Amino acid sequence: MAHYAHLIAFLFIVFGLLWGRLRATQVFGATVIGLIILGVFEIDHLFTAAVNPSVLTIMVLIALTNVVKKMVNLAALLPLAGRKHRTILLRSTVLTALLSGVVNNTPVVALLIPVIKAKANEIESSSSPFLLPLSFAAVVGGTLTLIGTSTNLVLNGLMIENGIEGFHFWDFLLPGAITAAVVLLFLILFAPSLLHRNETDEDEQEQLRHYTTELKVLPEGEFTGKTVAEAKLRGLDNLYLSEILRDREIISPVTPSTKLLANDTLFFTGSLEKVNELLDLHPKGLKSVEHKFEMDQRRDLHEVIVPNNSDLIGKPIHTTNFRARYDAVIVGVHREGKPLAGKIGALKLAAGDLLLLS
Repeated sequence: MAHYAHLIAFLFIVFGLLWGRLRATQVFGATVIGLIILGVFEIDHLFTAAVNPSVLTIMVLIALTNVVKKMVNLAALLPLAGRKHRTILLRSTVLTALLSGVVNNTPVVALLIPVIKAKANEIESSSSPFLLPLSFAAVVGGTLTLIGTSTNLVLNGLMIENGIEGFHFWDFLLPGAITAAVVLLFLILFAPSLLHRNETDEDEQEQLRHYTTELKVLPEGEFTGKTVAEAKLRGLDNLYLSEILRDREIISPVTPSTKLLANDTLFFTGSLEKVNELLDLHPKGLKSVEHKFEMDQRRDLHEVIVPNNSDLIGKPIHTTNFRARYDAVIVGVHREGKPLAGKIGALKLAAGDLLLLS
């Protein structure tokens, strides 16, 4: 009976995770509860697993990554990366591998991606040749130490549970260092040529991609009481004021003589860079509806695609608890090559939608 229960539990976890409609915590939680009810899994073992040193170590490493993100100014690493492609590749992959030896792999990559993208923009290059090597460097860096990857820690915990002597911190160093050196050497020598491709068309599409962004007129700000023409919000470069939301009523089309009132929500369609420029020029007149466009946070903008198995599909954004689930705010939505107009919270998402997140 126990063997069948284990097999069913395993299949449930695999298909539950592949389905994508349930969170990982829900899949694993339901599995554990089911095994406890069937008597296959003892409640005492659950408490033992909760205080397993390996599991606690993984949690500490994840917390440590958050500390690194908040305490270390990663943008200060930009000048140290150099300006030549191979120099940037060498320094970024070595740094990633070393960090991955003592910090959880995935957060390390997530932390360094904005830095690499910023450096690529600085030298007017695509970031593609640098990002994939970053991932490989994190993987091989995780083989350097016992805490470099959660796999090592879980295996170590299972060994200790079964009376086998566990690993020491540096037991993996020699084979890990050899593997890391070979992989990094290969990346530095061959990644620039293997990952090079003509991205002119893609770059042009990125520049032409527009979003609908919500900005709010600040009370007693420089725009309150002025017409659209007086506020110089007409004829903006690559930016168009399409609608105004006032007291739950939409004003469209917006004419030059339309007067702006306090707390009006303005819907701009156009380039995000132009929206940021507008906020820079008029900090006392406009603000982002979600308070997420502060100057030091604009580098944290990311584009993601809604997959066809997402539980977000068909639901208005305001009902999805998006901010709490993903620790992010939707700034704009792009569908079939066009920005979606209207209040972002009321938009219903579809498979393939491109979301701009802060």
